[in-house]
Amino acid sequence: MLHETLAQHSVCFNAACAEGFPAQISNGVDLHDRAHSPLRPAYSNLPAQLICSSPVKTPAAVRSALTWQTKRERAYPRIVAKARTRGRPAPAFTLVRTPRSAARPIHSDQRFYGVRLAQMRASLATVARHVELPFPVPHHSVRYLSGMPTWHARLGSPMLP
Repeated sequence: MLHETLAQHSVCFNAACAEGFPAQISNGVDLHDRAHSPLRPAYSNLPAQLICSSPVKTPAAVRSALTWQTKRERAYPRIVAKARTRGRPAPAFTLVRTPRSAARPIHSDQRFYGVRLAQMRASLATVARHVELPFPVPHHSVRYLSGMPTWHARLGSPMLP
């Protein structure tokens, strides 16, 4: 279930990049407006928050690819001139491809997950439903679960009530 959630989230990221890169759109709001409408019906079992968060990192990826494209276009005449002065054939110009990710990490916020420290359980949104999973806390860290380190008590800190 978690793998399927990650796979669908990655497909949404790739679709947003495929929408933004050819049109040279690196504005997050514009990318969201263009990508969200077609993605929502196509991935109806993916939680809406994950569809909304999938293009969050898209502007940075598109901006980076567009920057690389500009740098390559500017550097290509120098590369050709250098090759010709050395008596070599000019190398082929390589285009920058649309950014893609096989497994894009989920940009998570409080709507994607929840943590209950007292029960040591975490709740995650998935393609099927919210899943509750137990998580272990190392023995040496249990004392920090209350939010107040025990060393304050030993030092007689005035921070204690």
